[in-house]
Amino acid sequence: MGIVSGTEQIAIFSIGIIIEGYTWTLAHALNGLFLPKVSQLDTQKNNLHEITNLMIRVGRIQLILMGLLIIGLVVLGQEFVVLWMGSGFSESYYVILLLILPGFVTLTQEIAYTYLFVINELRYRAVIFVGASILSVIISFILAPHYGAMGCAIGIFSGTMLCHVIGMNFIYWKKIKLEIPRFFKECYYSLIGTFVLTLSVGFLLNYFLPAETLIRFSFKAVLISLFYIISVWFTGLRADEKELFKSVLLKLAAKFKNK
Repeated sequence: MGIVSGTEQIAIFSIGIIIEGYTWTLAHALNGLFLPKVSQLDTQKNNLHEITNLMIRVGRIQLILMGLLIIGLVVLGQEFVVLWMGSGFSESYYVILLLILPGFVTLTQEIAYTYLFVINELRYRAVIFVGASILSVIISFILAPHYGAMGCAIGIFSGTMLCHVIGMNFIYWKKIKLEIPRFFKECYYSLIGTFVLTLSVGFLLNYFLPAETLIRFSFKAVLISLFYIISVWFTGLRADEKELFKSVLLKLAAKFKNK
């Protein structure tokens, strides 16, 4: 982009990179905690079935947490960018979407990625990374002269979707023999309705209550968050997941009380 576009386009793109970086950091906060568990499962019989079960359990928690963040960025991202950086950076919203949307799948599959470490099959991941990088650079170099930051974002989105989403899931399924169709069915099926409903409510709020000030924006963010949490609790969570969240909240309340 530095070769074929101006500094303005680089600045617009950098906003998307910053937000995508925060999203990635949040999603990977729990990743390392499951390495001992995956290593233990690898030594057991029928381990691929059990690893898929763990992948589903952890993936659902990641999806529930990341779902709120991604839905929030989809619904409120443009207003947030304008309030934060000004109307001249409104294009950064579309860059953000193209960079984070593949994470709706990839960030829920950290157990499968950890399993590659355990069985020493990282060569698949390495080949995918190289392929995604080459494809992203080629598409970005073609599109950036005409579309600037959006051209680079389209290039990265295309490389990520083709290689990290489609390619890696093919490898997890056909090469590593994880139960990927079952993962998608049990991880996403019961939550899709909540995501669509929250998005619909969010866009309605945007239409009837545009955020011209930070106070109004914060009010909308709280409303959408509350609606999402209530919807997930009553329509998306399983009984064991409710118990997990209850135990976490009780521990946090106890710590707060002790302080």
